[in-house]
Parts: sequence; structure tokens; C-alpha cells
Amino acid sequence: MAARGPHDLSNNEILHMVRDIIGQIENNEELLNIRGILRVAGSHDAAQTILETGKVPPITSENIHTIVDVLKRSLSLMTTRIPSIDTTGLATLQAIAANVSDQETSKIALANAFQDFVDNLARSNDIDKESLGEILHNYMHLGKVISQYEATNKMTTNNCAIVIGPRMNEVLNLVPIPAAGDPALVMSAAAKASLVNDAIRIGIESGNYDVHFDQKYAEVKFNSRQRMITAVESQTEKTGASLEKLMTLLEKITGEIKQTERSLDTLKNQKDQLKGRGGLLHKKTPEEKKFLAQTRAALLREQEHYKSLSERLDALHRDIEDFEKSRIKFDHTRSELTASMRRLEHYLPSSPSTTDSDTTVSDDEFAMIENTERAFMPSVGVTTTTTAIVPDPDKERELSSEDRSPPRTPRSSQ
Repeated sequence: MAARGPHDLSNNEILHMVRDIIGQIENNEELLNIRGILRVAGSHDAAQTILETGKVPPITSENIHTIVDVLKRSLSLMTTRIPSIDTTGLATLQAIAANVSDQETSKIALANAFQDFVDNLARSNDIDKESLGEILHNYMHLGKVISQYEATNKMTTNNCAIVIGPRMNEVLNLVPIPAAGDPALVMSAAAKASLVNDAIRIGIESGNYDVHFDQKYAEVKFNSRQRMITAVESQTEKTGASLEKLMTLLEKITGEIKQTERSLDTLKNQKDQLKGRGGLLHKKTPEEKKFLAQTRAALLREQEHYKSLSERLDALHRDIEDFEKSRIKFDHTRSELTASMRRLEHYLPSSPSTTDSDTTVSDDEFAMIENTERAFMPSVGVTTTTTAIVPDPDKERELSSEDRSPPRTPRSSQ
């Protein structure tokens, strides 16, 4: 078996790695105070090993730079997933990025477009799009948290953007930079990429990324998962009813097979008796020959019937096995959704209401539940307003001690 590589990681595995890394860093002041936390390179081989296993070790001052490399490369891994995710709205963001200028209003427009894109991903009713939105949002959120310790880690919002911007540009292909060719085109693309970094800085300085993804979109995710649990329970009930019908049919076919086996034994004995009576066939009477031919024909029919029943029985066993697997999968999905809701409840001021949402889920939607990582996301009809970005005219200002205090947000659940 070939060795597992980073590209073998599922979207869900990448998401959980990012959650783990950001959760450990943002809740550890010792790590947040490390100088150049985002900029210093770590061990490539050690990062590769982590990416191959998908398991993040406890983060310490000794391995922090390697873990940050894992975070950056995890985001880069999403590059290959974008086409399959088919994110609507990406073209609009790319168009705004392609036309960004050094005017502050232009960079603000790009920062707002990026936030709108993330917001659309969060509300896309698609688990892969939501995962991508969470990764993009939380990467920006980490930059926000780290920049609050700039007095010790020297990571201003501008420095964070210099690190984060190129990754965002790479993943979303905002400003393609040619590897070679016309130097003027390369320089022009590089200049555009620098403006993208400025837009990322403006985004980090805005209030859009003060809290991590789960907290910001808690109600949206909670309601969608509530609908999913209702849907899964309904499908589990349907699966149970189908299993009962299959078991009844199994019992019926098993009975028919036993009856056919008895008929075959009777016909075989009858044929043997007819063949043995009176010696050779040409010595038998016309009546005996006719009866023997009828017996042989009946025997062939029963053999064909037996074969057909056996094939139906095999298919039925496969169907029952598939339904049993589906029932187990639905039970596991429900457990995963319940755990997710418990995590999200922590961020809700009160129990969310789904009275304005249509809780009906069609059978076609159930077909989208291929596994617990790729469960469908029904629409919940919840909307919020994106925070408008107002840039600080003095982007390199000294932060107050209050600004530097870390956000008191719970660590993301693994």
C-alpha cells in the first residue's frame, strides 16, 4: 500500500487540523508572545510528517514554527479543492482583486469583497464550502489575535498580512503571478499582490474577524445541524421500515427456496425411477417416454427457478447489509451533529429558533449524506449583516494595553 501523503487528507481532516492549531495558539499567551510567530520558518520534514498523519501534536515554543508551517500548507492544500468545491462568488472576488488599485477605497472594497465571499461560504448549505469559509475566516482571526501581541512578537497587522496575504492569493487565485515571462507582467502582478496584502491587513484590522468562525456563525450552523438531525432521524426511521420489509421478503424467499429444493429432489427421484424402469429409452412405451420428457422439462424449470431465487437471495443479503451500514452511518452522523450542536450552544445567547425555517427535507437531499464528513447542509434562512470596514489612518499605531489583551474565546472543539 502506498504511503499516505498530505493530498490524501480529506477536507474534513484539513479543517480539524486548522481548528486544532488555531485553538491551541489563540489560547496560549506564551505562544502568542513568541517573536515572529508567523514569519519564522519551521522544519519542513517535521511539518510533512504531521501532514501525512493529519494529527497535530501539543504546540510548544519548540515546535511552534513547524506547526505554523503546517497551518500555511494546510491552507495551500485547499488550492486543489477549489474546483471541486465550485464556489459561487469567487469570480466576483477575483475580478475585484484584478482591478484593485493603490487607492484606499479600492483596497477597502477588496477587503469587503473577501469578507462577503467568506460569509457566502458560511451560508452556502454545502459542507465543503462551509469548511473552506471556516479555514479562511479563522486564518484571518488568528492574524487578528497575534497582532494584539505585536509589542513582544513584532507581528503587526501589516506583518501578519504579509504572511497571510500570499496564502490567500494562492488559494483563491486572486492575482495570478507568472513564474516567468515578460518582466513587466511579473512586476505588475507582484504589485497587485502587494495590494492584496494591504486589503488583508485592512480586513484583519476590521471587526469581522474578532471571534472565530464557530462563534460568529453559531446560529447559522446550529439551525442547519438541527435540521440535519431531524432529517437523519426521519431517514433512520425509513431505513428501519425498509429493513423490516426486506427481512419479511428474506423469510419468504428462504421458504420458497426450501420448497423448490424439495420439488427438485422429488423430480430427480422421479426421473431416475423412469429412466431405470424398463431399461433403455427405446424400449419404453410412448406414455413412459412422454412422462419422462415432462419430468425433465419440469426439472429444468425448477432448476431455473431455484437459480433465480438464489440470485434474489444474494441480492437481498447485499441490500440488507447496505441498509444496516446506512443505519449505522445515520446513527454516527446524528452523534456527530449532536456533538457539533453542543459545541455551538456555548456561543448562543439563547436557544435559536427555527420557526421561520422550512424543516422539510426531501429524499433527494438524503442522498447527499454520503458520510459524516460530507453530510448535506439544508438551508436555514438566517441572515446577518457583514461588519463594514473602516480603515485606521494610522495603521502602524501603538496598541494600547487593553487592545493587546487576548480575546476570551473558548478553544475550538476538535
